[in-house]
Amino acid sequence: MLDEIILIDDDKIVTTINKKIVQKLLPNASIKTFENGEAGLIYLITAQDSNLKTLVFLDIDMPIMDGFQFLNIYENAMAHQDHSFVICLLTSSIAEEDQKKAAKFLSVLEYAQKPLDEATIQGLIERAVTKLRQQKPH
Repeated sequence: MLDEIILIDDDKIVTTINKKIVQKLLPNASIKTFENGEAGLIYLITAQDSNLKTLVFLDIDMPIMDGFQFLNIYENAMAHQDHSFVICLLTSSIAEEDQKKAAKFLSVLEYAQKPLDEATIQGLIERAVTKLRQQKPH
């Protein structure tokens, strides 16, 4: 299964709801929350244990560093490092240009519309576990 879930979203209500659903589905997983991409990226660069299987829920529209800025830095600086996490990009936007932009990032497992429900999160967790199993062992 997954060891860690990282929720990066400036909307505290969305974060609280997603956290409660994740706690129900993965009671043993560690859950970390960050209110902007910069704080989440710093955690992934400095503190995240590369042996943990991690799913990152990353919002697009946030202050300080949005999801696309996060992904640009991640893919340029970290994508080739040894890690065990996958990213699900979250948005409340239905803009087609956001979907096309998201599709260009190799690290994005999926692009999901907010708000998420339990069935959607369960599906994302299952796809993340499958993807992480396909990655090379450490």
